[in-house]
Amino acid sequence: VGLPQDEALTLLTDLSKSLVSSGQTQVRVSMLQSIDRRRPTEVTAVFSDLLSIAARHNLYLPRLAFVTKVLESIDQDIRET
Repeated sequence: VGLPQDEALTLLTDLSKSLVSSGQTQVRVSMLQSIDRRRPTEVTAVFSDLLSIAARHNLYLPRLAFVTKVLESIDQDIRET
């Protein structure tokens, strides 16, 4: 079940602002650029494989799983419009 688009965008925007304000990044990652341009993202290729590999090794990555769900929700909305 995906998050509502407005909630997903708010979460992603807040995370992005936090990273920028803390000096952790000086660039806009390609996935965020895709979202800004309303283009499909590479979320599945980037994060789903990592989560699958982690699961095979009995590792649970809750933050990565959460971010993946948020991005998948945004990506699904973009693909449907």
